[in-house]
Amino acid sequence: MGDGVRIDVRTNVADVQRELRRLQSDIQQRAIARALNRTMDQGQTQMVRAIASEFEIKQSEVRARLSIRRAREGYFGGLLTVDLFAFQNKRGRGFNLIRFVEKRVTLAERMEAAAEWVNRDTTVPCVVWVERNDEGDMMRKLLPEGTEVRGDEPFEDKRAKLRDFSLGNIRVLITKPSIAGFGMNWQHCHRTVIASMTFSFERTFQLIRRFYRYGQTHPVELAMVSASSEGNVVAALQRKETQYQVMQDAMNRAMRATGLLARVTTFDDYDYTPTKAMKLPSFLRVA
Repeated sequence: MGDGVRIDVRTNVADVQRELRRLQSDIQQRAIARALNRTMDQGQTQMVRAIASEFEIKQSEVRARLSIRRAREGYFGGLLTVDLFAFQNKRGRGFNLIRFVEKRVTLAERMEAAAEWVNRDTTVPCVVWVERNDEGDMMRKLLPEGTEVRGDEPFEDKRAKLRDFSLGNIRVLITKPSIAGFGMNWQHCHRTVIASMTFSFERTFQLIRRFYRYGQTHPVELAMVSASSEGNVVAALQRKETQYQVMQDAMNRAMRATGLLARVTTFDDYDYTPTKAMKLPSFLRVA
């Protein structure tokens, strides 16, 4: 062929093949990433609905604390992952998804222990506190005479059941702190059991105070049921109780130093001798 130029195309073909394989892999990775993200979006929506329904909270609050670490389109050496995780808000309170699963795993043993404690005395009223709907379902099976007040019931039904318990028409009441943990006066009842503990000292304190009301004639009996895996919950409540007592003591010292108790060492030393009869207004008189 004379002195023409010779071109070796073998190296060029190999390079082209490598580029084609890389391009094919990129396309596959993009497709996988998009499929994973679509699936996770659907999973996030379902999880938000399930958590909001189970714990009777707004979907927007759950969604604000659930986030997806999305898979990026591109080549990652054959490894693509996408994560759905919960994070804390600015006030440090978050939704712990692990505890949701843990509550379900220990459901039966906790509810059975709570029911056994209730049945130790079947002659007096008792309140059983739960946090989840499935806990309430099981308690109703274990305590057939129990009446449950749920968040998804009509307002009038909830009010009627709470009133019936207050009047003594219901012996065993099953409900949640979010429903009846504040404002109720149940001095006729002195037995209660927390079948599902939480980190909230305020909710725990308030539900206990439903029974320490004016007119209570018995020592209040309280049982708190926790799984062996909930030691951190128990420790957190004990720590918060200690902090509360320290704060209460400090407030009492401040009142004795500058306030109404400035000249009183103990409440027993406060000499109160009423000399006038109280006259009740007509709207407070019982018909």
